[in-house]
Amino acid sequence: VSTQSTWGGERLGTCTLLFGCRHRDEDFLYRQQLEQWLEEGIITSLLVAFSREGSEKVYVQHLLKDRPQLVLKLLTGGSGRVYVCGDARKVGRDVDATLVRLLVAGGAAADATTAEVLLAELRQKRRYLKDVWSA
Repeated sequence: VSTQSTWGGERLGTCTLLFGCRHRDEDFLYRQQLEQWLEEGIITSLLVAFSREGSEKVYVQHLLKDRPQLVLKLLTGGSGRVYVCGDARKVGRDVDATLVRLLVAGGAAADATTAEVLLAELRQKRRYLKDVWSA
């Protein structure tokens, strides 16, 4: 069984989607569509962080931190892509900081400055894209 599927006739590789919102039942946008894509194999895995459910807040950066090998493979493997959407003051900044820490801890960068340079190079190659806004 292949983990790859097609979309519009194009072969897709592994696709892990991390989605964060406050409440599962209030603002899990496109939930039905995302779950359908997961069921159809268009996305390989769907990881969701709900920041206002449970005793501790869980954000997308926590999901990233819990999966260092996945993050390192995406960022250093040569073909992975990372897209970040959300509030520039929180999501954009916190995801950047998490990626820097993971690159250093995983040995892909000697220090935070080197990791930031690596992320800048990924942005230039359009492998790390952000669609963020400020309120």
